[in-house]
Amino acid sequence: MDIQKMIDDAVEEFRKKLEKEFTELTGTQFECIDNNGELFVADAENLDIGTLILVEGWEVFRILETSEQKPWISYMGDQLTHSEFAELMRKQFIKPKIIHVGL
Repeated sequence: MDIQKMIDDAVEEFRKKLEKEFTELTGTQFECIDNNGELFVADAENLDIGTLILVEGWEVFRILETSEQKPWISYMGDQLTHSEFAELMRKQFIKPKIIHVGL
């Protein structure tokens, strides 16, 4: 393998790790674990209706947003906007995990 390519790949991987470490998540962004066990940055607005997320023993479900209904609902019936939901996820000690994607 070309040594320069190995160096370039290592530098790029390091750059991505630094970028991730120093990028503050705001708005509707939060970190979570996907179905493959990988940590990634999700955007609450872009998650499909029907997505189920497990957070420290309680679940939150993405539903169809209407004028009377916010897009996220907990099993206890708490309704959250995308921003409220993402902020709550960012505050969790244990990373949220996607249990089911979409309908």
